[in-house]
Amino acid sequence: MRTVLVTDSLAFSLMAVRPEDMWDIDWQDQRNKNLLSPEYGIQYVAAYLKKVGREFDVVSVIAESDDLCADFFLEMSNEALRDRAAADRMDQWLGNRWETVLDRLEAMRPDVIMFPMMYYFMIVYVRRLLSEIRKRCPNAKIVTGGNYATVHAEEVALEGFVDYVVVGEGEHTAAELLDALESGRPVSEVDGVVFTDADGALVRTNARARENDLDTFPHLYTVGEEFLIRRRHDILCELIPYGDYWPGTGIITARGCPEKCSFCLDPAIWQRKVRFHSAEYVADVVRFCKENYPSSHERFFFGDSTFTLRWKRLEPMLDMLAEIGFSYTCQTRADALDEQRLAKMAESGWATIGIGAESVNNEVLNDIALKREDAQEIIDAALAARRSGIQPVLTLIAGFPGESKESLIESCDTLRRHGLHVSSFFPLVVFRGIGLFNGFGEVEGFTSSGSYFERRDDDARLNPWSEEWLRLSGEFPTRDELIGFTQYLNKRVRLPIEEKLRD
Repeated sequence: MRTVLVTDSLAFSLMAVRPEDMWDIDWQDQRNKNLLSPEYGIQYVAAYLKKVGREFDVVSVIAESDDLCADFFLEMSNEALRDRAAADRMDQWLGNRWETVLDRLEAMRPDVIMFPMMYYFMIVYVRRLLSEIRKRCPNAKIVTGGNYATVHAEEVALEGFVDYVVVGEGEHTAAELLDALESGRPVSEVDGVVFTDADGALVRTNARARENDLDTFPHLYTVGEEFLIRRRHDILCELIPYGDYWPGTGIITARGCPEKCSFCLDPAIWQRKVRFHSAEYVADVVRFCKENYPSSHERFFFGDSTFTLRWKRLEPMLDMLAEIGFSYTCQTRADALDEQRLAKMAESGWATIGIGAESVNNEVLNDIALKREDAQEIIDAALAARRSGIQPVLTLIAGFPGESKESLIESCDTLRRHGLHVSSFFPLVVFRGIGLFNGFGEVEGFTSSGSYFERRDDDARLNPWSEEWLRLSGEFPTRDELIGFTQYLNKRVRLPIEEKLRD
């Protein structure tokens, strides 16, 4: 049975649509990371399939192109919005590239195609790609999974683009599903799958029990060759020479988060349960990257929601990481930082710590964001990081229910007074799965229709291809007002305290 895994659907979608907020020159580093990073969920599945001895092919829609190089991304991506001729060249390249991918898939005659649906951001366009694969490979069984597919499993199955939706953690389910398809065993006996039967009726099998020993799963880079990680890594090192989170320089060391923040998808995906890779496993992966993906910046990123949880694991892990010699960065919560952790992290080579602040308004933090932190705790943690020699990077959200423009400006000025200029505001978006959508959807203009939630006013979409909606309100009644005010906040917070903002 021939199995083909397809990756880079987000990257292709971004290049095809070129949403202006992502294509702005200030976002070019984030954009280029997205254009060159495979969906990590399907990498995990591939790594496990490889471990259990199942053969597969990988089609990397963008990364396999013969044209791929740093100059291509610098010229094509930076000019495509500003110059009609450059945009036309990109569109022609994309059309040729996608046709090449479809021709290749058709020629491979796959029995099974695995295609991820992870991100809400470009999911409407990703559906288009899926529909075109379905037309070209009508005899293949198409399997999808990922965060979006998990939350929207039933509607995805009913749409008819895919045959099976893997719900939640995918490694064991994907392997068992392939075994069932190959042997003829009923898929209804495989836990963690949603599909429609021969009569078109929806079937949801038993929930998949999560693997408690995460070290059972091989790491992403055991399939580095199959996913062209070295090629992606080298191009990104040239595009972003100071370093950041991209293939070959980052991992996630745990799954889940114990919190119930209302703006976050983690509670819906992981039910507030956390499982950890061991310190030894993490060190082995980082060491592997050091040896196999060299770069001049020597920066390594940990993408966990709250990296600094569980001191019993963190302390020995920091000793091991110090010996490897990267410069490290991570993200975490303020209440998972203290002097002991910060001192040890500084000794181990930590450069920056991302702190999810969300707000420095206590009412918003506790009643709306459900953060279980207060503003002073966040500020104290950031200042403690700075005293230890680690740069704190704060992220905040504009547009929470009940928060005024005046309150947001005061938050900016509070951060500035403490010298916390390395902070960024993002507009609040809502989508199915997060607490704010469920709690505020009906009264803020969302309606339920069968298995769908639809916004009455599509002008609130983050972009026409997204299923994320900006949360508009009396304070921010239009998309432009919320985005524009968020940009103003970022300009204001980054000014030194002695400088005055010129509107």
